[in-house]
Amino acid sequence: MAMPKDLREVYDAVENDMFDVWSQIAPDAMEMCEGDNAVAVEMILDANRLSMFCGVTGATSEALLSEMYTKYGFGQVCQYFALEVSLL
Repeated sequence: MAMPKDLREVYDAVENDMFDVWSQIAPDAMEMCEGDNAVAVEMILDANRLSMFCGVTGATSEALLSEMYTKYGFGQVCQYFALEVSLL
């Protein structure tokens, strides 16, 4: 499934923040993910973790993502991102 162009641009913009969040939550989150990369992606994108762990850049990332959630839905964004990033 090919990622839509606008979503690809947002992914490219937020990718570094996603890895920053994962590096901070992974020690506690790995067990809960049970080997499921999609769950790991959802844990990063959920609950304002980007702004909590990445400050201003994370808040900017969340604003970009909010537009994509409105357009594609949270679950669909998570699915696309899970195909792009390998956290586990």
